[in-house]
Amino acid sequence: GLSAAEWDAMVVAGMQRAQEAERLQSDAAASKLKLAFDASDNSKDGKLSQAEMLEGFQQYGYTAEQISLFFGAGDVDKDGLLTFEEFGHGRAEMQRKQELEALMGAVQSAEQQEQAFSEADSDGNGAITLLEYEKVFADFMAAVGGNADEVDPKMVLENFQQYDADRSGGVSMAEWKAALQENVAKEAKGEL
Repeated sequence: GLSAAEWDAMVVAGMQRAQEAERLQSDAAASKLKLAFDASDNSKDGKLSQAEMLEGFQQYGYTAEQISLFFGAGDVDKDGLLTFEEFGHGRAEMQRKQELEALMGAVQSAEQQEQAFSEADSDGNGAITLLEYEKVFADFMAAVGGNADEVDPKMVLENFQQYDADRSGGVSMAEWKAALQENVAKEAKGEL
């Protein structure tokens, strides 16, 4: 059989091949964002005011409060305007916030942790494999409005390895609970 190092190398190589295809999808998504940004830039100065953003993005179902939070997270230089780069930063910060809120909500009780583990362990063998973890990660990203294709596959592997404390190639229920509790503790300290 394959050693854990050989398996990891094969997984990373496969993920890197898939990453190129995902990069192309990411470029297309960035182009769509740029189009939405430019369409909202009524002054055509390459920057969005909060009023322009409100006017342009309410049509996509965003509330004034959501737009205000997004704008606040993105306006890095606090000049009251968002460049496209700051717009991207705001989007990333809002996505991160949604992911953390979803994570915090998902680990409230031991019962919920066990249910999440059971759902992730799709083959029911008592351990979550990397493939099962990737599916859970993609489902989680979709649930919070994110796109797993925009995430570096190496980061997904590194996250899996943090859960797989004994490096067995599978995450046990005990490892799952310990990692979730560690993430909750880090979030409480502002480290995530």
